[in-house]
Amino acid sequence: MTTRERIIDLVNRIQVARAQVQQLEAELDALLPSGRVGRPSLTLVPAPAKPAGRPKGRRARAGSLASRVIELLESAPSEALSVPDVAERLGVSNIRSLRATVLRLASGRKIRRQKRGRYQAAAGNGRKTRAGRRKK
Repeated sequence: MTTRERIIDLVNRIQVARAQVQQLEAELDALLPSGRVGRPSLTLVPAPAKPAGRPKGRRARAGSLASRVIELLESAPSEALSVPDVAERLGVSNIRSLRATVLRLASGRKIRRQKRGRYQAAAGNGRKTRAGRRKK
């Protein structure tokens, strides 16, 4: 599919989506009491306040790509895997995102870089190690 064809396809899909939104808005208006002006707020409960900054030593969120990478590497702590190996085992198709995640985990010492392009579980069950830390 050429770029032009892709653009045309996306424009058509946007038009269909807009028509669906209009249809849903009309359905919503029909359900609202006639004396009511405007649409109701869809936010019924205020969102919880997010903590300022990222706490140190925080583990990756369960189910996230980072936690899945850590679990995979911890399941075979003596094995060093490349990013394509990790992608294959986790069934991840977005290699760029996975590579960025692996590099972030390695720089945060959540996983260990064994050698160029090879990563394994951090020493001591995921605890940070002092190995490789530069002196200032």
